[in-house]
Amino acid sequence: MRWTTQRIVSEVSQIDLRYPDEVRTMERPTEWADMYNFFDAHDLWMHGAWNLWIVVQSLFEKAEEERRQIVSDWVWAWLATSANRNKLSRWQPGLDVLDVLGTGDWLEGGVLECSAHVQGLLRRELTKWHQDVCSSPPAGQGRTVQNWVGE
Repeated sequence: MRWTTQRIVSEVSQIDLRYPDEVRTMERPTEWADMYNFFDAHDLWMHGAWNLWIVVQSLFEKAEEERRQIVSDWVWAWLATSANRNKLSRWQPGLDVLDVLGTGDWLEGGVLECSAHVQGLLRRELTKWHQDVCSSPPAGQGRTVQNWVGE
């Protein structure tokens, strides 16, 4: 039997409370066989593979949103210094945007320990900010490199 949305939300909450570290680092399942990384055959049979698929997808989406927020907050804090804003404004598309990060950013900011997936989120966030500053009006006509983070 297919679970209601309320039941799925309840299961997601229970699993998230019981296994927070595993949820934060989970990979998105892409095929049915991936479900055995989370549940045994008994659970899949008794609760329904489809129901548990939706639960796992919901857990991943919740964790992914938290990862995005953490990355966004980190980039915002990194951009608080004018030196970092200038580094980002000088970045040339076509090169890896992570190259704008200094050694200290990699070590102190925890970027070095990030998974390839989280580094991808970091690339997207930095690229988004770069596009934002490069599309700003010229200095004296609104936003400038010096004040675009402060808005």
